[in-house]
Amino acid sequence: MKEVFIKTLSMGIVLCILTACTGRPSPSTYSNSSATSSDSNVEADNKNTEPTATGFKNLTRPYYSVLGCGGESGYYETRARDDGSANVTYIDYSSQKEIYLCNAPGCAHDNEGCTSWISAENAGVFPLISSDHLLLIHRTYGGEEGKQSLSRIDAASLDGSNRKTLITFNNGERLGDVFCTNGESLICSLTTLEQLPDTLESTFTLCMIDLNTGERVDLYVEDTTDGIQPEFLGVTETGYAVLHSSQQTKTESDFPGKEWSEISDEIARSTFHQWEKIPIGGNCCESFYEYTGNIQQLLMADGLYFYDVDTKKLIRISVQDSNIDEVADFISTDGNSAYIDGKFDEWLLMSIRHYEQHPNVEYPVAIESCYAINTQTKEVKELNIKQEIAEDRTIPIMLGQSATDLLLITDSQTNNVEHYGFEYSIISKEGYLNSDVAELRKVSFIEDGSNVS
Repeated sequence: MKEVFIKTLSMGIVLCILTACTGRPSPSTYSNSSATSSDSNVEADNKNTEPTATGFKNLTRPYYSVLGCGGESGYYETRARDDGSANVTYIDYSSQKEIYLCNAPGCAHDNEGCTSWISAENAGVFPLISSDHLLLIHRTYGGEEGKQSLSRIDAASLDGSNRKTLITFNNGERLGDVFCTNGESLICSLTTLEQLPDTLESTFTLCMIDLNTGERVDLYVEDTTDGIQPEFLGVTETGYAVLHSSQQTKTESDFPGKEWSEISDEIARSTFHQWEKIPIGGNCCESFYEYTGNIQQLLMADGLYFYDVDTKKLIRISVQDSNIDEVADFISTDGNSAYIDGKFDEWLLMSIRHYEQHPNVEYPVAIESCYAINTQTKEVKELNIKQEIAEDRTIPIMLGQSATDLLLITDSQTNNVEHYGFEYSIISKEGYLNSDVAELRKVSFIEDGSNVS
């Protein structure tokens, strides 16, 4: 079920709009190495490679549907109603209870007088938390009957009051998966598609939005009609936005007569990866690392982490200077896939998956070895608290964290339709590291009947 998961910048700053600034070279040209490509559109003497804004935090990650977003004291998410409308709800870490984001006594939470309510035509929304801003992301693709056709972002106070539209995007602009903030600006990506008589034009844009004024600045623009669409991974704490592109150098045609099961691993190993960095407020885009292999990756505040399934090594790449650090190896761990869940304090959470055949179970059962890796001391702790998905045992997805506690998905096949069959639990960080099951405190949802205001 893993799939079901911005110091103010002066807006007068000159931000160069780059078009295909480095290009994306043929993967056959590269081995695993760091590299810097100069931008042909920006003369060397005029390059600004240093960020002018820092302190960013990545709120979401690529390819994973957003359930909600955690703040320092609680977790915000939306829940659908039978009439197609929705509500924003809040899970308080200290009480382990979910409530409607509404302070009005006796409110039915079903009309625009309620601070938690979202109308049916706007119900395709998810919440994000940035300092003292609650952001409601309306991500649409246009043309849905009865729905708003333009993507937009609404902003409100953390209690849901004072909601207003912060920015509305242009027709054809589709918001990406990843959103990053330093409390006063939001960084996100857009893909624009335009159908012309002879071709479908595609443009990738990285933009910055002032959370106080809604003003938008496009930091980077690339025509991707005839090229590889980059993937926006996020922004480091030091202010570098990271783009990733990949391409398989081998295909099925290189293995005539072979079944997919025989060649899939080799094709995955042939994947060429390139990462580029864009300094927030700078005017260049540079490649900082290339690698060929079957990897799982996640950009964190302190760098790019990836795990190579074949070498079984966890690597950290410094985005700022391309320094390489081997964080850990898992040579003795069986598995042919991996997942990096996130990080709290200095601990990185990841799992390595293998499959077993169990009696009376018709499908291969997924079993994950789960670990917490101290990225400073390199200590590795095996974690024994796992998420239950029928017979599968996988890493509990970390939804949010406070200074002391974590919010986890600990079960994915309950009868709880309102929460997609999920069970949430709170546990102290120390308790999680020590695999202390007795410390798990189950979250009480609204549908449990005891939290309705």
